[in-house]
Amino acid sequence: MGEPTTDRQRLAAALRQLRQQAKISTHQLGEALGWSQGKVSKMERAVTPADPDDVAAWARAAGADPDFAAELVSLAGTVADQMRSWRAIHGRGLAATQQEIARMHEEAVRFCEFAPYAVPGLLQTPAYAEKVLELADVSGRGGVRAAAAERMRRQAILLDLSRSFRFVITEAALRRPFGPPEVMAAQAAKIVATARLPNVSLAVLPTSTPPVALEPSGFLIYDLPAATTIVVLIELLTRELQLSTAWDVQVYSDAFGRLEAAALTDDAAVGMVADLHGQEQTGAE
Repeated sequence: MGEPTTDRQRLAAALRQLRQQAKISTHQLGEALGWSQGKVSKMERAVTPADPDDVAAWARAAGADPDFAAELVSLAGTVADQMRSWRAIHGRGLAATQQEIARMHEEAVRFCEFAPYAVPGLLQTPAYAEKVLELADVSGRGGVRAAAAERMRRQAILLDLSRSFRFVITEAALRRPFGPPEVMAAQAAKIVATARLPNVSLAVLPTSTPPVALEPSGFLIYDLPAATTIVVLIELLTRELQLSTAWDVQVYSDAFGRLEAAALTDDAAVGMVADLHGQEQTGAE
């Protein structure tokens, strides 16, 4: 038996069939919609997630039956929103999950992360990471130390200057003690050092700042140029949610921009991190 057909593959096949039935080439469809031929080709090969608005436009251009078009738009919404249980994700162990995240990072060129409750994984020290991963292990898989080691290994991506990283961390996240004072001091020192990298932008949102966006959870925005898509990743207590529709991405991108604009940045952000845990600031050599 072959691999089961996914919703994305079913949608891609339906789009391809619509185009072929309309007797138009990928070039012609791209011109009609103002897209590149590559975008059309990737959508019907299931390489790129098909946004519901794009699917609606495709169906109109191909003269699809309205009811069938509505069905495809609904399917596109399902494909764009992927939710996975941590119990399933952790099936091969916490360390394997960190390796999977590393592979996703390798595909991305731009990262934006809003962290309201804890320091982002790319900025964590081993001791801090172990405590966070211990709390995150809701599936009871264990292997926290090995998972923390994998998390440390994937931090090497920060040294790739072809990628950019923007972090917005709340003051509350920085104050929350994920360990004794010496652990928190080391964590602050690591944030300060990492913020000095030319491709890293650090912003700290003080508790006293009036709210500029709802903050029900943290989120990450990945720009994946190989797939010509942007993915928003939201980690819930029991599940991971991935969003990739244009509307979702725009809403989260706008929220990140407002949060970043309201936060302390550059030296002011570094100064707050250092002050919270008694670190001395040092300029670049």
